[in-house]
Amino acid sequence: MLAGSSFLTEQHEYEAFISRFLAIRKSYRDGRRAPHKPLLVLLALAKLQAGGPRLLCFSEIEGALRELLQRFDRPQRSGAVQAELPFWHLQAPGIWEFEDPGRVAEIASKRARGRPTRKDLEEHDVAAGFPAEVFDALSNDRALRQELAARLLEDNFPPSLHEPILDSIGFQWEVVPERVCTSRLKRNPAFRSSVLDAYEYKCAVCGFDARLANVPLAIEAAHIRWHSHEGPDSIDNGLALCSLHHRALDAGGLGLDEEHCVRVSPALSGAKEVERTLLYFAGKELRPPAGTNPSPAAAHIAWHSREVFRNEAPREEVC
Repeated sequence: MLAGSSFLTEQHEYEAFISRFLAIRKSYRDGRRAPHKPLLVLLALAKLQAGGPRLLCFSEIEGALRELLQRFDRPQRSGAVQAELPFWHLQAPGIWEFEDPGRVAEIASKRARGRPTRKDLEEHDVAAGFPAEVFDALSNDRALRQELAARLLEDNFPPSLHEPILDSIGFQWEVVPERVCTSRLKRNPAFRSSVLDAYEYKCAVCGFDARLANVPLAIEAAHIRWHSHEGPDSIDNGLALCSLHHRALDAGGLGLDEEHCVRVSPALSGAKEVERTLLYFAGKELRPPAGTNPSPAAAHIAWHSREVFRNEAPREEVC
């Protein structure tokens, strides 16, 4: 408990505080990702770090939240991004509360789906944020907010997306946490070497195989189905990729089809170097693993195609 101090002095208190936020649903039973609430928490953490108020007006953060969802939520197959949904659904004791919950509940009761619309939140200047006790703890303990941000990222996204997310919200690493909670995600240390061996230390997309003093350079083992979302540390869920194609795969710029050919997102664009290094590989067959090593499994490819790959050109937002 936090009584008597804004700081968490006991390790079990520290872990319980972090776990409260990690209990936010990150996926559905059918495997669909649900990162919208964690993204809102990360945005609120960045606002707190920058000296912002405890309660955030929806109208003031909607633009930033919308951009986060467009870039890092699961691909939206139809309809516009709805920033109002996490703002409403995040509410829970000890996590997120409205400035005037009674008034917001009254507004929501008048809607068929039992929740306020975007227009409602804007017209009524609805504000929400961390409960005062939580806000104070995070404000007064830099290590705590660092650890919470790190764990939310680890729990919902692959490492290659952590820096882009933090850059997008303006969150700055301030200190190395002194009290580090044990990660819930157990990684197989042999995954990297097994995958790189299987692909002979060459990028499965472009064949890049640089070495520096005979040590592989910028060749990485990528998960097709993310490790944070029950993706196994197995060769049939891995690809050896250069740093560029690894980031593109995790961001949804690249994908795979059932025939193990490269898919390129229609949202991907750029000048000649983008044409040469990314667009050129559309429809090209992946370099297969050596020997009897298994190729990427259909189930993992299907998950990535549904949950990560950006299969639509960017839409014009209607204000």
